[in-house]
This record gives sequence, C-alpha cells and structure tokens, in this order.
Amino acid sequence: MAVKSAPDKGAGKKGLRLDAAQVLVIGFLTVIIFGGTLLMLPAASADGRSCGPETAYFTAVSCTCVTGLAVRDTGTSWSVFGQIVMLVMIQTGGLGFMTMAVMLSTFIKRAMSPKEKQVAAASLGFSSRADTIGMVRRIFLSTGTIEGIGALLLMIRFVPMFGARGIWYGVFHSISAFCNAGFDLFGPEFGPGSSVAGFVFDPYVNIVLMALILTGGIGFAVWYEVKDLVVRRKRLSSYARMVILMDAALVFGGAALIFVFDMNHAFAGFTLPQKILASVFQSVTTRTAGFAAVDNTLLSDPSKALSIILMFMGGASGSTAGGVKINTIAVLLIAVRSISTGQSHVTFGKRSIPNETVLRAMAVTMFALTLTITSSFIVSLTDRIPLMVASYECVSAAATVGLTLNATPSLSTLTHCLLMALMFLGRVGGLTVVYSLTMKHSRRVNLVTYPDMSFPVG
Repeated sequence: MAVKSAPDKGAGKKGLRLDAAQVLVIGFLTVIIFGGTLLMLPAASADGRSCGPETAYFTAVSCTCVTGLAVRDTGTSWSVFGQIVMLVMIQTGGLGFMTMAVMLSTFIKRAMSPKEKQVAAASLGFSSRADTIGMVRRIFLSTGTIEGIGALLLMIRFVPMFGARGIWYGVFHSISAFCNAGFDLFGPEFGPGSSVAGFVFDPYVNIVLMALILTGGIGFAVWYEVKDLVVRRKRLSSYARMVILMDAALVFGGAALIFVFDMNHAFAGFTLPQKILASVFQSVTTRTAGFAAVDNTLLSDPSKALSIILMFMGGASGSTAGGVKINTIAVLLIAVRSISTGQSHVTFGKRSIPNETVLRAMAVTMFALTLTITSSFIVSLTDRIPLMVASYECVSAAATVGLTLNATPSLSTLTHCLLMALMFLGRVGGLTVVYSLTMKHSRRVNLVTYPDMSFPVG
C-alpha cells in the first residue's frame, strides 16, 4: 500500500519568496497598472471622455519609466487630475518604487525587513545594505529640496508669462526635468507637441532645466561624494571621478559635434550664442531627459545618429536617468585601452576593476544593442517607416529618453506595445528582468564548473 507523504507546509511559502529583482519588477508593474487604470477614467482627460486602454497604459508606462514618449499632448489632452496622476508616477519611477515604499513605511512607523532593505538598496544602485533607511531618507529630502528650488526658479519666469498657471508649470517641469522624464505642459501655450521649443532662446529656462537634468542623471551615490568633497574636503572615489569625467566629456563633446553638424542646418537662423545654447541643450536632453528645444525632425542625419548614440549611453547608475549607463560604457572603454596596451588587469585611477564588472558591462551593453537593433528592424518593417526613424523611436524608448521624430502617435498598436516593453526593460533593467525569471536555473548552473577552453578572438 502506497503511503502519500504529507505536504511540506513550508514549501508553499518557500515558493512565494521573491528576490530583489522580482520585487522591483512586480513593484513597477503594480504602479503602471494602477496609474493606467486611473488615467482611463473620464476625469483624467481634458474632454471628460475616457482615452481608452491603449493610450492610458502607454502613458502610464512612459510616466513610470520616466521616458516621455506620448501618444497625446500632455498639456492639452489631460485634465489637472490626469496631470497629477502622471506626476506621481513620474516621481515614483524617478526615485524608484522601493524608495517610495521605504518612505511610506517610515511615515506609518512600520519596521522594514532585511529583504526589503536589500531591495531598496538595489533599486538605488547601491550594493551595500548599511543604513538603507537613513540613505533613502537623505535621498528623499535632497530630492525634495532640489525639485523645490528648481520649481521656484522656474516660477520666476513662468508666473509673469502665464499667471497662476505658472506655479503648476514650475512644479511639474521641475519634477519632470529632475526625474529625466521630459513630459511638458506647454501645449496650450505654444501648440501641442511643442515641448520646450518656446524657450529655445531663453538662457534662464534652459540653464535651470539642464541643471535639474544633470543633477538627476549623475546618480545619488555621486551626489554625496561631491557634497563631501565640498564640505569635508573628502577625496572623490575612482567611481565618482569616472562618472563626472564621462558625463562632462559627453555633454561638451556632444554639444561641439551637434554645433558643427547643425550650425547651418537646424540652427541656420540662430545667432552664434543661440546656436551654442541650442547645441548644449540638445546634448544634455538626449542623455535621457527628452525635452525638445528644437524639432528633432529638422536635425541633420549626423546629429540624429549622434543623438541615438547619446540616448543609448544615458546617465549614471543609481540615478533617475536611463540608458546602458555612462559608467558601463566607461568600463568598456577602459577595458579596451587596457587590453590594447597589453595590461593584465583593467584599472582606473590606481584601482582595479573586477573582471565580473567588465563582464557585466559587456552583457548589459550587448543585451541593449541586440534589443534595440532587433526592435528597430521590427518597427521599420511593421509600420513601413525609415530605419533611422524606427531606430530613433526604439532607442528613445529603451533608454527612457522620450525624444521623437514625431512618429510615436501614428505608430500601430503592435508597435506601441513593443515600445512599452522597451520602456519597461529600459527602466527596470533588461538583465534584471531576465535574472528575475531565471534565478533558480542560474543558481543550479553556478554549481557546475567546466575546464577552460582555448579559442582565438580578433
């Protein structure tokens, strides 16, 4: 007589345990579903009619993933309620789902488990779990302070121009810029889809927006190192110096190239100072911010190609920006230099970069390249648009930028779904999603080792 073994009471619980990557994925999906449902309400639309699921959930994904791609103009199509819902999703997506969850737990005086602290640290790009709650509190307060200052500075310009609406404009665009989202409300003022083109010659607004974009995109960890450098004269780490140097090189190098490519093209009617300002802003905004001071369809082909490269790189890890991250690209460039000069180790600033870090940088970059190239071909074939336009839209989505060649609103439902997937993977991290789905398998594989193989490269 066969005897059935009693079910393991702990088996069910064990099966429900989630690692940090899985919690992040589920958290972002929850925010998207909830926000998209709110945007489907008639009260969220300016005309009082429901926008339908495709528009609502595309907008929710774009907001939560701080991308900025839109199928309808934010300022003219959404009500104040809808804009508030969008802004909450932008703030949640910019700081990270777990950052907001930690602050909520603090407000209701709920103790956090070690697992929750690990997830919070992972969502911010920190490897250490030391004092996670204190770290999140500092980030939350610093973010509020920076966004508050940015809002006040923008109000100085917007209130005299737009009256009481300028207060809301200042708050919305400060948060949108800091979170590198790129959503704007200027449709009623300068026309739907105009973005910040109405301020293309305004140095004040341009500089404030660029400062917010760069501050949000440099990474929370680098913030505090810069603060310690100024206040305590503490030396910057090799990582912080790498990020700052790479960021500066891309901003000014990108601006110089855009100036050369478009000084007699998109900027043909501008004065020299206006050309310089427009070039710098374009270089900054392509690094995942998504505001457009000039119509990107007017850019020369070299500038469009350069913009795709800058969008692909993005900002720094642990920031509000997207892309494969500039520190990832920096690691690859340093590895190439080390190998080409015959060095046995990859080093920067008298510090060795672990082989695991180099391999991860290679994996992240190749995953993103494969994803965007494949998606670009699919979109080009599906919607019968030029490959340059398809690549621009796909890289913009995957790098959570939001710049467009005015193709997104007219694309098919299938392509909109593909862009939503790219935005989600770009914000949460493509490898994070893959890792969360293959965690058990990877643990089994890592228990097995094989002999080295020899094979030529190059």
